[in-house]
Amino acid sequence: MLIIAYNFIKNNVVLLGENVKMSTTKGKNILIVDDDDDIAELISLILKKEKIDSLIVNNPLEVKNIINKEKFDLILLDIMMPELSGIELCAKIRDDVRCPI
Repeated sequence: MLIIAYNFIKNNVVLLGENVKMSTTKGKNILIVDDDDDIAELISLILKKEKIDSLIVNNPLEVKNIINKEKFDLILLDIMMPELSGIELCAKIRDDVRCPI
């Protein structure tokens, strides 16, 4: 996931709630969907170092509401998540977004 984000585009992450963390700076915005908080945080920290905004969502069931409220330049999905697989989530949101998944 990280290589895709790193090559796609080149700001800071703030806790918004239990399952959502969002950047505070302007610029490109990447949505990271991963149930493993450690992996999502690592990706976010690396992106932050490269001045890339990110939003972390740990529950894939929340993604549909989030993408209806905010525009993203790239969405990174974990494939194996307990509630909904990344492949299933991709199929559900594909028609609602105009960015690479």
